[in-house]
Amino acid sequence: MIDMDGLIARFGPAIADFSSTIMHGLPHILDGMRFKSVVEIGTMNGLSAAELAMHCDHVTTIDVIDRPVVDEVFAFLGLTGKIDRVVVKDEAEKAKIIDGLTFDMAFLDGQHGRAGLLWDFALTRRCGCLLFHDYPKVVNPGDPEVYGWRQYPPELLVGDGAGFLLDGIVPAGVIERHPPFAWWRVINA
Repeated sequence: MIDMDGLIARFGPAIADFSSTIMHGLPHILDGMRFKSVVEIGTMNGLSAAELAMHCDHVTTIDVIDRPVVDEVFAFLGLTGKIDRVVVKDEAEKAKIIDGLTFDMAFLDGQHGRAGLLWDFALTRRCGCLLFHDYPKVVNPGDPEVYGWRQYPPELLVGDGAGFLLDGIVPAGVIERHPPFAWWRVINA
């Protein structure tokens, strides 16, 4: 478990302001799970990567924004050797990095718009086990009226990518919704 009090004492209260992933139940969602290698897209302050590292052998976290505090957080938590932080200049570089990785789980918390999330899904779906963050609460998944197709048609670029993919497109596989998270898994026969 991540020592939030220690992190706040070391980095100030702002570290908690950007830790919604941790505060909203990531430890519970991952409880009892173990992975070999995880790819995280979207690093922010590194707390979700730190939590993921407690459930796997290795994490590669990828972002387009370089936030130096992330390395300090990993060092403070003693996770420097377990997490590789990669800062990419663009989507092409991100695709090239991910293409060269072997991983059995991906955590998507980078782009939240429809086109960006679909791109990240396409880059990582080969592992067959994805966890999405910022999944919206939807009363009746799959119902176009409830999801809001008329209010938010597919051509709009809005920040509802996870809901759009999982409730609008509904990719083949098993979807487990635990707002603000959602799992997508391929079950091998």
